[in-house]
Amino acid sequence: MVAERISAVIDERAPGGFETVKMTPQQHPLWRPWADLAGKKIPVTTFAEFVMQNRRAIIEPDGKTLAFMLSQVRATVSVEIQKGRGKDAINGSVVKTSIQGQETKEVVEIPDEITIRVPLYVGTGRKDIELDLCVEAERNGEVYVVVSAGTLAEARVKAFEEMVATIREAIEDEEGGGGATITYGSPEHGEWKYLPELPPTPPK
Repeated sequence: MVAERISAVIDERAPGGFETVKMTPQQHPLWRPWADLAGKKIPVTTFAEFVMQNRRAIIEPDGKTLAFMLSQVRATVSVEIQKGRGKDAINGSVVKTSIQGQETKEVVEIPDEITIRVPLYVGTGRKDIELDLCVEAERNGEVYVVVSAGTLAEARVKAFEEMVATIREAIEDEEGGGGATITYGSPEHGEWKYLPELPPTPPK
């Protein structure tokens, strides 16, 4: 996983030690509410209000339509007790759940995923992020939504690569290239262990 941190060594040949400057990108305000929501289990009515407040970030499906659909969710939970006999019998309880939303006057299926377009960090471009929706119902009929970021890892890597590319271009524009080397990883300093110098070979 990308550490999302940029480190710069001011002078690699400084005689009195090395000074390292570190930069951690700031999370963009448009992405922050979605980041706080990811992985949490919340009531569907709360999620519908959230979607309505942040609907401009949703590009698929239509945010306003999705919010209305979620506000009209209905769940039917039925429990059947099976007592069968024989080699293909079913024994125990069977729970059947049906969760559907409503768009205008038609009953429709709730989407399994939505796509939002937001910048992850300040100063970077917008990224399309697919969020998976897991909708489940309790036996009392209460409906909950769990949001997971399906393509977030890929989007974070691309956003970080954009920041590195910006720094690389700025350094290359300086006269002589700025005398800097850009690479992935983290700076570490230590003592080199050299092989002992061989004694001079006596003349023959």
